[in-house]
Amino acid sequence: MFRLIYSPIDSMPLGIWARTVLCAVIFVFGSVFAADILFVLDQDTPNLGDDPVAQRLTSLALNVNSVDDDDLLLSHLDGQDLIVISSSAEKEGLGTLLRNTTLPILTWNTNVFAELGLLSGDTGKLVFETQIQIQQPGNPSANGLPAGIHSFLYFPNEIAWAEPFPDAVIIASLTTDTNRAVVFEYEPGDALDSGTAQGYRVGCYLQNETAFYWLPTAEAQFDAMISYILDVAEPAPNPPPTRSAAVTRLLPKSEPLGPSSRGTALVIS
Repeated sequence: MFRLIYSPIDSMPLGIWARTVLCAVIFVFGSVFAADILFVLDQDTPNLGDDPVAQRLTSLALNVNSVDDDDLLLSHLDGQDLIVISSSAEKEGLGTLLRNTTLPILTWNTNVFAELGLLSGDTGKLVFETQIQIQQPGNPSANGLPAGIHSFLYFPNEIAWAEPFPDAVIIASLTTDTNRAVVFEYEPGDALDSGTAQGYRVGCYLQNETAFYWLPTAEAQFDAMISYILDVAEPAPNPPPTRSAAVTRLLPKSEPLGPSSRGTALVIS
């Protein structure tokens, strides 16, 4: 079910029927022009961070269409504007299946990093972390944050990192190693491990629980990143009316899990 989250109609000197018609017009045009997001995750056992991500996407007036990783087919891509792949999606070969699509892909799944051909070196997770370091403050995905270290989580958690190819733009990195990217992007045509990127590819730091502990700074950066990806992939001449959108399947709520113990970066072979 859709609902209008903001409307100036109530302040207009209009009769009830006129207001109803205007609401219907806003609803219809919002439904037509809102982008469609294919959210690939493990629907049976989603991560603690999957629901905050889905809710964040709907807060941007996007239609979120979730699909279980075991059920994903290329036909699911029809009519979608962006593919988002969670770390809960554990089926082998997801990145290989999607490698040649021209649709933009955003993922924080370290296995998918490799399957999409985004890695020149290692990938892994830094545990018990709350901060990242902005490397490209002028990039729209940085959301205007100045270069340097910024707190993104209110509670220490895992942060994924990757060592991408030279064509990638490293927007943010670990605070301890600027070569290990936590937000990075490839444009279509950029060189990968074999061939070139067929569409916009973005990797980010989220892991199983990370989004549950987002600070407002991290939420705003995520919003800016999503908006930029959609603008780059398919610029919209006129923004749609602001509204909320429906998630095709509600993700089950979970209680917070305990923090991971302090450690060092884990390299995933």
